[in-house]
Amino acid sequence: PSSDREGVLACEVTCVLSLILGGDDFHVYFAEALQTLITRQESEALRIAAIKCYCFMSYSSSFITSALEFTASILTMTSEGVYVTSALRAAAAYQWCFLSTALDAPYVLEMSRSGVFASLSSLLEDTTTASTEVKIAAGTCIAYLWEVADAHSPNLCAEASGELLCEDAEVVSATLALLRSISNESSKRISKKDKKETKSAFKSMLA
Repeated sequence: PSSDREGVLACEVTCVLSLILGGDDFHVYFAEALQTLITRQESEALRIAAIKCYCFMSYSSSFITSALEFTASILTMTSEGVYVTSALRAAAAYQWCFLSTALDAPYVLEMSRSGVFASLSSLLEDTTTASTEVKIAAGTCIAYLWEVADAHSPNLCAEASGELLCEDAEVVSATLALLRSISNESSKRISKKDKKETKSAFKSMLA
C-alpha cells in the first residue's frame, strides 16, 4: 500500500470479502501476504490492522489452529527475526483470545501453559514501553484465561486456577499481586486520566 490509511482500509475490505467468499479460500490466497505485512512491515498501524484481518478470516476457516500458533509466536516473541513492539504483542494477545474462543478449553489451557500466560504477565509488568492500553489488553486477556480455567475446573481458588494456566507458580503469584497493585495504582508518574482508566479496568477484572 502507498500509505498506512490505504493499507488499513484494504485490510478492512479484505475482512468483508472473506465473509462473502469463505475463510478457507481467502486463507489460501491472503494468509501469506498478511503474515508478511505483520512480520516485515514497518508501520505499526498497518501491522495491527493486518493481524486483525488475518485472525478474522482464520476464525471461520480450517486454519484456525495455525493462526492461533502464529499469533502466539508474536505475543511470546518466538517468531525468529521479527521485530515486535508492545503494541503489536497486545494486538496479538487480543486476537489470540478471539481465536481461542472457537477451540476446546484443554487446548487453550495447554497453549497458555506453553508461554502465553507468562508472556501476558511480562506485558503487564513492563514499566518501560507498555502503555496503559497495552496493560489493559494484557490484563483483559489474563482475566479471560482465568475464566477459561474456572469454567474447565470450577470452584478452585485463583492460585489453583492459575496452575492450569502456567507451570510456574511464582509467575502466577506475581501476576495476581501485580493485578491487585495496578488496580490500586497511585504513582504520580501516571497521568490522572490513565490512572482512572487503569484502575477501573483492573478492578472490574478482579471483581
